[in-house]
Amino acid sequence: MRRKGRRGFSLIELAMVLGISGLMVGFVLQSKQEGASFDCSLSTKTQLRDINTAIERFARSNSRLPLPAARNIGVEAVTYGREASGAAIDTAGSTSWGALPFQALGLAPSYASDCWGNKFTYVVTTALT
Repeated sequence: MRRKGRRGFSLIELAMVLGISGLMVGFVLQSKQEGASFDCSLSTKTQLRDINTAIERFARSNSRLPLPAARNIGVEAVTYGREASGAAIDTAGSTSWGALPFQALGLAPSYASDCWGNKFTYVVTTALT
């Protein structure tokens, strides 16, 4: 004779299944984040290579390096990403720094920052500008 009893899972069994499921989901999400970070790294390397090429092209055609862009201008401003001069850029000794002048380099606005949203900083020896 078979005893009629409760069928189902105990609380301990359910807790173990939920714990293991949570670990599996965590591993999947972590691997996706690492993949996204790797993709951002590759994208930023490509951007930096393109920026370097654009700076070299600008220097050959203008016989000088571009001035940095102002860092305190929002993306909605018309002058965002253009070469700045005077008080709009920071100087220390013989160097000037500011934001990347992507408009002067003929680059798209997406070149103003990396994949993570960090703006590129552009530093140049002032005598070469």
